Amino acid sequence: MNQSEGMAVLPEKNFESGSHSLLELFGDTGRDNWGVRIPNYQRNYKWKSSDQISRLQSSIYSNFSTTLAPTFLGSIIFAEQSRTSAHKHIPIDVVDGQQRLTTLTLFSLALIVKLAEQKQKINGMPSLTPDDKDWLQNELNRSIEDLESFVFITITVQRISSLLPRLFRTEDDLQENQTSSQFKSPLASAVLELAKTEPSDYPKFEFPKAIKDSNEGE
Repeated sequence: MNQSEGMAVLPEKNFESGSHSLLELFGDTGRDNWGVRIPNYQRNYKWKSSDQISRLQSSIYSNFSTTLAPTFLGSIIFAEQSRTSAHKHIPIDVVDGQQRLTTLTLFSLALIVKLAEQKQKINGMPSLTPDDKDWLQNELNRSIEDLESFVFITITVQRISSLLPRLFRTEDDLQENQTSSQFKSPLASAVLELAKTEPSDYPKFEFPKAIKDSNEGE
């Protein structure tokens, strides 16, 4: 991941690079847990080809059955922004890699729903012992929480916390709570709908029609 700082500083400080996991990159560390913005000069989501999506899936799944070694997802370039408003938090712009980030966000939304469905089925499996069921429930909870930390940001103002989409486009207005935020892009709108859903109701979640009908849902 290469990170470009959009500030007037010495040339040797303009760029920083490093290797990070997705949880390190998008966890509540070093960026005030704020969002990742796709600037308006970026094209819309265009990964219609099953080949492109399949290659990303294969690169992720390949290590699951072998050594569980880290999977290299390619370089992602971000630009940090100067403060332009009274917001405490400033989003970072994704300059390169938004197709992969959008695809991974869609994967994560679908996985959250599927894992929640599996959680509901565990208690009805007579072949499992109570200990097995507890272990599976804990593992599924941990996996869901990790996926949530990728697709959501948690903004706390005056002890009131709100879940909001992490990845959004310039036309979206990301504020400090769900009520004041306005999301026009299909992806951010879908993430917000899941954020409003109680975890116990995740299995009932359906992707909004806008996602299915737009480029972002193909």
